[in-house]
Amino acid sequence: MTNASTEVSPANTPVETARELGATKMVVLPGGFACALAAPPTGAIASAMHALNVMISRQMIGDIERIGDRVEIAAVPPLCPLDVSPYDFTRAGELIDRAAASTRE
Repeated sequence: MTNASTEVSPANTPVETARELGATKMVVLPGGFACALAAPPTGAIASAMHALNVMISRQMIGDIERIGDRVEIAAVPPLCPLDVSPYDFTRAGELIDRAAASTRE
């Protein structure tokens, strides 16, 4: 038999789990690549990746909406527009600087 209070729920951004473990304040860093696309994805892999990212974003939003009245939450905005692939690390420094500036705002 498992103790429900110690089970970890599957979530890319586990805000509900953090609340269950006693968090009263959270800074949420969105996982995924959630920017509006300039054009619809082409191909099966691109479509699947886009669908996965939309699903991850929707789950995070739903989780925040469910617990937002019980926990103080600051959600960091994603970098949009983003004109670089999530697999291109050559511009990591630039993206880190943009993210820091966006978060400060």
